[in-house]
Amino acid sequence: MEQMNSRRNEIFQYLQEGMEKCFYKSCQSIQTEIENGGDRIWSDLKAILEQILMHVADMQKKNNKGSAQYLVFSFLNSSIHFEELELRIEVLDDGFYLDEQEAAGYYCPQFLQAVYLSGVECLCWEASEKFVRLQNQELFEIKKEYAKFYNALLCQMIKSLCGMIMGTVVESGIKMTEDFKIIYGEYMGKAVVLGGGGALREERT
Repeated sequence: MEQMNSRRNEIFQYLQEGMEKCFYKSCQSIQTEIENGGDRIWSDLKAILEQILMHVADMQKKNNKGSAQYLVFSFLNSSIHFEELELRIEVLDDGFYLDEQEAAGYYCPQFLQAVYLSGVECLCWEASEKFVRLQNQELFEIKKEYAKFYNALLCQMIKSLCGMIMGTVVESGIKMTEDFKIIYGEYMGKAVVLGGGGALREERT
């Protein structure tokens, strides 16, 4: 195990500069995609969000769910097994992950998939030139490590959309707590608060 970890660290150290260059190179095409298809990107995300909020509203009418306190966007490392980038979007009450009534959906940012996979292909090829007999687990770790750049990018995207997301939540008419928060992080892991509270009160006035 120690030898495997040592090789894993060696692979990451070798690829670190390549990962950064590969990602920054892809940012130009990502920026162009956002500029040309920003409305479509938001429309796709909004449609999924509205479906989730409709489910929440229906459960609240039946007294099966309490007031919403968190809207959580979670990056799914498990989706990397399928060579995809995917977010789980979930509305939770004050029980947070102990909330028993699930109201969740999944968002796959299509505008990022091609550039991510292109980068993965280049990085795996680069690693194979240096390290012999790369194992499937090592290839997965490369994909997972590179996905961290896109995880950070998606976090910034959701943060930039917080106002529109909050507006969609308010328009849905679901019951919310005064300290409602929009959160981003890894599923069942660490997360950061991107918006809520004061922003929610402004939307209601």
